Amino acid sequence: MKNVLNSNGGFTLIELVVVIVILGILSVSAYNAYSDLKPDAQLSALKGIAGEISVASKINYAKRSINSSAGFPSLDCVDVLAFVHISAKYVVGSSALTPGMLSQCSVVDSESGKSALFDAWYVL
Repeated sequence: MKNVLNSNGGFTLIELVVVIVILGILSVSAYNAYSDLKPDAQLSALKGIAGEISVASKINYAKRSINSSAGFPSLDCVDVLAFVHISAKYVVGSSALTPGMLSQCSVVDSESGKSALFDAWYVL
């Protein structure tokens, strides 16, 4: 009968090397999968900013429709920034808004160069 106390338990050197190689392959594939997320994150942040500006413009339009002394007038895309606080790295393109209509304006991330559109209301 075999003596359990004298048996060598553990892993061989080859088994350890195989495990290390497999972990290395997995880490390289994980790095490749997650290394390109920065551009996607920048675009998502930019779309979030554009959505925030659009909602703020709609709220301002609703306020001014109810009470002409509430809110701010917005005749240009840049005027929308009077009621939204965004980082200086985001630049809103200057273009006139069309009276009585919903217009589209652009916001640009000056670091990445990406842009997104947002809706803005002409409010007198």
